Amino acid sequence: MSEKWKLPEAEQIELGVKAGLSRKQIGLYAKHCYNFLQMQEIRTALEEHLDEFQIRAMCHPDLSHEEMEAIRRRIEKGETVRIKRSPFWWIGSALLSGFMIFMMFEGYLAAGNNLYLNLKEETAVLEKGEVFEPMKYVSSYSMNADTLRVPSEIDTSHAGRQAAVYTLRKGREELTRILIVEIKEEQDDS
Repeated sequence: MSEKWKLPEAEQIELGVKAGLSRKQIGLYAKHCYNFLQMQEIRTALEEHLDEFQIRAMCHPDLSHEEMEAIRRRIEKGETVRIKRSPFWWIGSALLSGFMIFMMFEGYLAAGNNLYLNLKEETAVLEKGEVFEPMKYVSSYSMNADTLRVPSEIDTSHAGRQAAVYTLRKGREELTRILIVEIKEEQDDS
């Protein structure tokens, strides 16, 4: 079953494209785990050219948009933002890492089965009215994935820039790539 973007979330992606954010930047918030208000906070921080490393501290789906806004305001003031970890988190992380290393050596975890999704280019240029073929821009992807969602609703009837969002999913793991589609006015041959 293909999961589509709700209108408010899709608008946040479009606003990022129109603001000139890169695919990588849009990829920070173009995830189905965020609601449109969370996406708006992350997009706003990116548009204000705040430090991307610190912005990642606010990129967590468990944070409300109000908490994200508070973090963004602290970054704007020049404060350093760090995610606080309890000693129990560090102990748990160490135990989990040890367990995963054990499982790899025992052969229970398959190394190298990471998801990948590669696009042929970052930007596609189409003429007004030309049909958008989403698979034409995919160079490779993980064949062991459960689903590959490709954009189906790219409107080429008017000039402008749009975001084509590709999402690859396997279990709970999700990988998103964004292709910027530029629609140009038709060239006059006369």
